[in-house]
Amino acid sequence: MRWVRTGSPTTSSWIPISTRGCLVAVRQEAFVGFVLGMIRQRQLDHESLDTERWWHSILFVDPDHRGRCLGTALLQRVIDFVDAHDREVELASNYTPYYVFPGPDVDRHADAIELLSATGFKSVNRPVAMDGEFRESAIETDLPEREARFGGRNITVEEIAPRHVPGLLSMLRREFSPDWVRAARTHLRTESWEEVLVAMHAGQVVGWCQWGTIEPGRFGPYGVAETSEVGIVAVLFHRCLQRMREREIRTAGLQWTGLGGATALVYRLMGFETTRQLQIMEYQIP
Repeated sequence: MRWVRTGSPTTSSWIPISTRGCLVAVRQEAFVGFVLGMIRQRQLDHESLDTERWWHSILFVDPDHRGRCLGTALLQRVIDFVDAHDREVELASNYTPYYVFPGPDVDRHADAIELLSATGFKSVNRPVAMDGEFRESAIETDLPEREARFGGRNITVEEIAPRHVPGLLSMLRREFSPDWVRAARTHLRTESWEEVLVAMHAGQVVGWCQWGTIEPGRFGPYGVAETSEVGIVAVLFHRCLQRMREREIRTAGLQWTGLGGATALVYRLMGFETTRQLQIMEYQIP
């Protein structure tokens, strides 16, 4: 698909060239804008095929060409693309399952947020990205004692082994979103298994933590089953950080977590600081 717009409201001309939901704006043989819109054509692990939502994970306009309706035109074209595929809800970034940013940065991408809002997008969530040089916490001095008490209840935290994988995937499918299943499977296929710990209770996987995916300091995801023993999540969390320090990794970061939740509080206690506040935005096709 090719289309050309010239004249008002700007004297410049640009040619967006589309392959499905991918549009590139070109002016005088130079790229000046880009948007990537996607619909899911295959189900994500155990989740049924999503036939209602679509995503755009990248929207970019060259600074010299902003304020000329190019961003609006790119966004409207990709909205038309997904509307033709009978999608009803659009998410700016978020999971597709992959993303570049979880959402536009409130401080760095104010123009993009303004554009999305003017187009009809509404804010639905404001997670944060965090990173920092983590420090040893008081709880880590108690880990041997805590784990000794766990041993009496047949609870252990250990490095993942092949025998754990079926139970881990089963627990993740039962307790977490399909994207977390994908994250674990991708790490086990492409990264070191030394970077994955599992919590076991009576021979069953009840929690897991991973780090080092994509880059050494990437922490998470991690979590435990809702019905697991109190205290397992803390031991699992701190054992992972200990492993990272043993490998001389002193800083860690995570792409997003809830701003006011318990998880963010735990990260702050470990020395993490908020580096970005993100805005998840949603659009309902009329």
